[in-house]
Amino acid sequence: MHFNNKPYSSALSQKWDPETVLELANQDFYGPTVTCMGWATSRNRRCQRVPAQHKIMSARGILNRLAGKSASKAAESSELREAAELLLCWQHTSQLAGLLRRWRIELEDWAADQEDDNFSSATPTKLDSRASSTEDKPQVKKEAAENLSAEELRKMMKEMQENLARLDAELQRRGRNHTKSDCKQEEEEKRFCEEQRRRQEEETKRRQEEEKRRQEEEKKRKEAEERRRKQEEENKRKEEEAKRKEEAREKAYRERLRAFREKVRLEKEERDRQKKEKEAAEWRAAWKHYSDAWDKSTNVSVANMPWPVKSGLRSDVNEANVKLFFAKAPPEESVNSGDKRFKLINAENKRWHTDKVMQRFGPDAVNGDAKLALDIIAKVVVELRQEARKRREL
Repeated sequence: MHFNNKPYSSALSQKWDPETVLELANQDFYGPTVTCMGWATSRNRRCQRVPAQHKIMSARGILNRLAGKSASKAAESSELREAAELLLCWQHTSQLAGLLRRWRIELEDWAADQEDDNFSSATPTKLDSRASSTEDKPQVKKEAAENLSAEELRKMMKEMQENLARLDAELQRRGRNHTKSDCKQEEEEKRFCEEQRRRQEEETKRRQEEEKRRQEEEKKRKEAEERRRKQEEENKRKEEEAKRKEEAREKAYRERLRAFREKVRLEKEERDRQKKEKEAAEWRAAWKHYSDAWDKSTNVSVANMPWPVKSGLRSDVNEANVKLFFAKAPPEESVNSGDKRFKLINAENKRWHTDKVMQRFGPDAVNGDAKLALDIIAKVVVELRQEARKRREL
């Protein structure tokens, strides 16, 4: 960003150049531009804030008016303060006294340099040139001095004494003029140093407090972080502990359930086994009773007829009970093959044939109350014989 703040032109005849003497342009900026005349202590350079254009124009107008006067009179002018105030930003207004002191010193130094130059150019004499030549060249030949007459030497000595007297008077005048300003400048410099020291102490204290506050905040943050980390670890530990306990309870529950189910299964198997054994024993007893009854040769009557059902009662005779009897009651060794079973069923088929029954129990058995039961048995054994024959042929 560039600003059009070129030196303000003035029609007045200037005795000194404000731009050069007071160093208005900031050479460290992007191009020679007038920036705030304050000093940025944190950056160790001149402030780079650019004042408003109307302030720069006003300050240049004041300085150009003062440039119409001699530098020493400009240093004592109250307008110099107005120009300095216009060229300081809000942050560096406290440096006004220091800036005024620096400007006044620069103006007075410039005025002194100009007076020295005028004095040197106003009194050029042969003595000056010869004295200078004598100082610069101590090996000059003695013939140059021998060529001067006594009158010329006296004249040169008188001119030298007059020049020394004028120089002494000028130095005394300058000393008187500078006494008050020097005292004032010393006071201002003292106040400026005190202000700078105070500001430095305040800045140092502020930075120390900020650093202390930052360290405390960092300590609190770390403590909070450590508490949060420990809390998270504690929560995690508790969660893992609860998970382990829950897994242990679940495992114990599953183990109890498995043991219970195993117990139930074993008890059921035991009951089933006992039931099967009991049922097998009952079927064996029924078969023995059935077989023994057929083997008896005495006391043969319809009332003592051995019925092929588990209970041995005629009232329980039906197709299902008869088939179940011949499936469960015969001993295993009698039916453990197709041929053996066919022989057993074939023998039963002959036993329950009508002629055989009539021959053993009489015609009343076939035509009496037992006729229906006998017909059911005869029908079932015929079907069982056919099934046994098919299995034997397989």
